Amino acid sequence: MLLAALFYSFVPLAVELGDGSSAPWLFASLVRLGVSLGCLALLVLRYRFLLFNTAVWRQVGPLLLTWSMFWGVVGYGDLALYPWAARYVDLAVATVLFQLWPVTLVVVMLLLFRNGAYRGTYRWNPGSLLALFVLVFLGTVLLVSAQAGGVPVLGTDLRLGWSVGFGLFLGFLSAWVVALAAFAIRWGADLGLVLARDGFAVGLPARELFFFGGVLGYGLGCLVAAPVFIGAGLLSGERYDWELAFYGVGGGVVMSVAGISLRWSNLLTQNLGVNLLSCLVPALAVAWLFLAFGVGVPRPDYLLAGLLVVLAANVLACMNGRRQAGKSLIAVLAGGGALLMALPAGGEVGS
Repeated sequence: MLLAALFYSFVPLAVELGDGSSAPWLFASLVRLGVSLGCLALLVLRYRFLLFNTAVWRQVGPLLLTWSMFWGVVGYGDLALYPWAARYVDLAVATVLFQLWPVTLVVVMLLLFRNGAYRGTYRWNPGSLLALFVLVFLGTVLLVSAQAGGVPVLGTDLRLGWSVGFGLFLGFLSAWVVALAAFAIRWGADLGLVLARDGFAVGLPARELFFFGGVLGYGLGCLVAAPVFIGAGLLSGERYDWELAFYGVGGGVVMSVAGISLRWSNLLTQNLGVNLLSCLVPALAVAWLFLAFGVGVPRPDYLLAGLLVVLAANVLACMNGRRQAGKSLIAVLAGGGALLMALPAGGEVGS
């Protein structure tokens, strides 16, 4: 899981180095092609006996024409919206907004895994959900304030025009769109159930079938999404170049390792706390951006505060509303408060 968190945190660097914001749809298509290549490599190396089994593909065929696959493909459009947002706002702000995805994923997973064979897989109490959405709202306000140069409802000299507002909207929307990828997870789980029912688990642990289904769904969904995004990019006048292709496909391969590691770590244990390590992603991503390119927002102190609130929300989401999340939330917010107190007035972090 630590490997997944580390690799996911490199995606914003690929966006910046490859200038993904100049051609977001083509960048998304290249990333998804890279993910498909990474998934194919694993399937060929580990599961070739299933991958090249015609009986398996007879089960896969009908599942391709389901709503789960459709919405999963739509969910892979997150990496077009996120670089698009970076056209209008600082990439660090867009990154932290995008990293709200564990929270939005919880909401979609609750809806998808509430009936049938999955009943009781994910449970949340109303109080935890309310706390989660309060944290999301607070984090969003702080990030808007970081880009605007002040709290919008209180400030008077704000740098928040329509273009910045549109960029913030795209960043927030990307976090909700990526949650639709939960449908691809459900698709993989459905395939695993079908394969287990039809006896493909002979000599193979059942969880391996679910893992195979998850990786196959991940790769197929990205493969279907890629030409759709290419069409959208060409229609909007975007152009390829070698730099975009290199960082797009390379970023996709890196992202496939992260996605595969995430799926495997969740199959190895029933303790949802393993997902806490994914909360490192926004902090690491912003750290890489700061070290490589600096942060150009008017109020870095609000950016840091928003990042900490997003981290706290991710902790709560990944702990699935359990009591253990309380101590982690307190630690994150207390540590963040100490860092904010150490900042000079006005939030300057350097010349």
